[in-house]
Amino acid sequence: MQIQQAKLDSWVRRYGASSSSYVLLEGPKSYFTSPGVDGFLAYQVSGGVALIAGDPVCAPHHARQLIHAFTTAMMRPVGAYQVSPLMLDAFREEGFADVQIGKEAVFDLNCFTLAGGKMELVRAATNKARREGLVVSEHDPFAKGADVINDELREISAAWLKCKGSQELGFVLGSLGLDHPSAKRYFIARAEKGTGRIEGFIVCED
Repeated sequence: MQIQQAKLDSWVRRYGASSSSYVLLEGPKSYFTSPGVDGFLAYQVSGGVALIAGDPVCAPHHARQLIHAFTTAMMRPVGAYQVSPLMLDAFREEGFADVQIGKEAVFDLNCFTLAGGKMELVRAATNKARREGLVVSEHDPFAKGADVINDELREISAAWLKCKGSQELGFVLGSLGLDHPSAKRYFIARAEKGTGRIEGFIVCED
């Protein structure tokens, strides 16, 4: 079903509750909606299985209805990947079994601190980076004159992927996304007190 990008984006802004919500708008995904439910499911079909990406993007009390409509419409095996605890019961009520693989790290930045023994290695790495003149700043890839830095980021990303011997993953992982404005924020680390080359970068969804 073809759904306008603006509509998908409005649903994510209204109902997105997990760290992967905005990622659902990226990559070669299909989208499913159902009458009576304000929201959608993102999915891909591979190997004969319809795999739901992340949580249903809707009000929690409508999640089971949307999942049921999807499994009925697919006429094939259905699975789901990276479901949050908020939506897990809705899948269980529809007959899904589940297995936990890892945990998502969540930090409350209002309480976060580098103090204490558990943060010793992080603190040491942070201090070392500061001593060596590494400076972190935010980059706007759509600002005037941003193309030079954008090209550096693309080169770093390509070199990193080549080193890993793989391509960019995109099912529930975000892409570099330098071509279209989105909810992404970019932070770059430069050497020589912010005047040297870019040593690394991180992309966040806001």
